[in-house]
Amino acid sequence: VYIRPVISIFCLYLCITDKYTNFWYWTITIILNLSITLAVTALIMFYHAFEHELAEHRALAKFLCIKGVVFFAFWQGIILQVLEHYEIVHADRWYTEEQVAEAIQNLLVCIEMGLLFAPVHSYAFPYSPYEEQKKKNDKKKDK
Repeated sequence: VYIRPVISIFCLYLCITDKYTNFWYWTITIILNLSITLAVTALIMFYHAFEHELAEHRALAKFLCIKGVVFFAFWQGIILQVLEHYEIVHADRWYTEEQVAEAIQNLLVCIEMGLLFAPVHSYAFPYSPYEEQKKKNDKKKDK
């Protein structure tokens, strides 16, 4: 909660003063990665402490769905930037390296959401509890 805003302000300072170099980019990336890893570890420990109380809500499936989307996008971005650095992802006539890498990441996110995360979200976030609640509300209105 505290690290991200501080890092963002620091990044703005570095950009404004033209000191945002590769060294700072990778340092900030590592710090954010460690912070995210610590936060996820704490959430997993919390889940295990309340596993039985949360079982009926499919908390682990919900957690994995949301964090899966975030982690896939984050790590894909890192991998694409490394590929861009080593000129595996390169510019063409119309697009810069950054635009090509962004387009690849956008394509991968679309594929993952459609083929992987959408079906898992349907399992983790079922509509049936809301359907049952709607039926109860409809019965109350009829009375």
